[in-house]
Amino acid sequence: MYPEFSGQEDLFPCYAAAAAWQLHELAAIASLSRAAFAKHFHEVIGTTPIRYLTAWRMRLASKALRFSGEAIKTLAFDLGYKNESTFSVVFKRHYGHSPSQHRRLGQGVTLSGASKDKL
Repeated sequence: MYPEFSGQEDLFPCYAAAAAWQLHELAAIASLSRAAFAKHFHEVIGTTPIRYLTAWRMRLASKALRFSGEAIKTLAFDLGYKNESTFSVVFKRHYGHSPSQHRRLGQGVTLSGASKDKL
């Protein structure tokens, strides 16, 4: 769905994931108009700034789900989502399965519930 951003994955520091970024704010940081920033960003990165931010947040979520026991609700808030439901919808759209299913996959369990070791 979203392209991989080899070499471009850390354009923003991780603590900024929760920020409610707006195109005009990003453009102001770059000292460009919104249109010029969006055009330049797409030319360099290959996607829109908002899609990039969403994909970046989803990569952070994926890592946290696989390697931490943090509650999904807490993770959603940490990544800038106002509620767990919205986060879950975006996550499922991005990865094709729910955050809880993703966590189980990271723990070596298939979506059917069987251990990967037993397959």
